[in-house]
Amino acid sequence: MTSQDWDKISSDDIDGWEPTGPPTPLLDTVSYPVHMKTFNTEQLRQLCHEIRADLIHTVSQTGGHLGASLGVVELTVALHRVFNSPEDKIIFDVGHQAYVHKILTNRRSRMSTIRQTGGLSGDSFECNRNSGPVSVTGCANVLAISTEIS
Repeated sequence: MTSQDWDKISSDDIDGWEPTGPPTPLLDTVSYPVHMKTFNTEQLRQLCHEIRADLIHTVSQTGGHLGASLGVVELTVALHRVFNSPEDKIIFDVGHQAYVHKILTNRRSRMSTIRQTGGLSGDSFECNRNSGPVSVTGCANVLAISTEIS
């Protein structure tokens, strides 16, 4: 990776991956956001590149919404670098935007179980759909109440 292509994954990159996935030496050191707080700009770029590669590999195996996840890699890394999750609440518009958040908050090892029974939820939060009719507004209300934003 050069400093000019840190935000791209090429077909040559993908062809060079082992069946178990791409090399992610820096990402392997991050289990929680606090682990990246001291990273310099080059390390943050490398981290974003490795997250992007890891997402492509995982979602190519499990299925899922790749575009929304790839679109928020740098945003999510920046949010976690600046704020103190989980004390500071981060709310994502849709669950597939939360894949990077899950990777950075000690759920990376379970990403291969997304979209599987008993696996890691693809949603950013769970809304109780068994309590009657549920709408976007209903789930937003549950979320607002649960995070004390109402």
